[in-house]
Amino acid sequence: MQSKNKYGILLFIDELDRIKPDSGIATFFKLCAEKLVRDDMKNVAFMTAGITGAIQNLESEHGSIFRTFRDIPLPRLTITEIKKILISGFEITNHRYDNDVFKLAFDISGGYPEPVHLIGSEMLSVDKDGYIDVSDFNEAKIKLVKDVRRNKLHSILERAGYGKYQLILEAMAKHESQFVPLKHIANEIGQAQNQFSTNISNLVQRGVIIKVEKGVYSFLDPLLKEYIRNFGIIQISEEDNTV
Repeated sequence: MQSKNKYGILLFIDELDRIKPDSGIATFFKLCAEKLVRDDMKNVAFMTAGITGAIQNLESEHGSIFRTFRDIPLPRLTITEIKKILISGFEITNHRYDNDVFKLAFDISGGYPEPVHLIGSEMLSVDKDGYIDVSDFNEAKIKLVKDVRRNKLHSILERAGYGKYQLILEAMAKHESQFVPLKHIANEIGQAQNQFSTNISNLVQRGVIIKVEKGVYSFLDPLLKEYIRNFGIIQISEEDNTV
């Protein structure tokens, strides 16, 4: 790697969230970091990528993993950036487009790159007249959650847990915005916030939702919202409606 007359080696590890906590990777990172510091090796670095909580999962193997890495938060895509991405794809394939689809794509993606790529690809696949419009978006949206991502989204729903967990996710899916305040969830499920605070924490830990700011949460995979709206939650009986 060379940048402005500086040389070095950057070791990139992708999908850190898929690595098992007991794999030894946390100890490896810690020992390597200490060795590099001792040897004054300032031109060698590790960079990891994974979902929110990946580093936290490795804490069980090595408690000082937090001192090994520094978080680099990546901002979500803006509607302007999403528009540029989609227009680039549409124009390369000689498609015209309705400007209304960009706001819809922004809303369904939550600003994450992967859903933008998926919805853009599916709009092109369902279009029949060379003009991408709202009807193409709606058809692509259904295809995306019904066929392309259905198994993965259902797996996330199962991972969330049953009973009150499903009710919380259903309440979040009813909210118009991707960013859902706890007050809305409380109103939907008919419980005070302190009655489901543990459930919220568990949903964050299980990688189903993320905390946006104090009292506001969002689906980690924004397509889960659309999945629930189309197929509903996992049905539960009254006696299963537990913490």
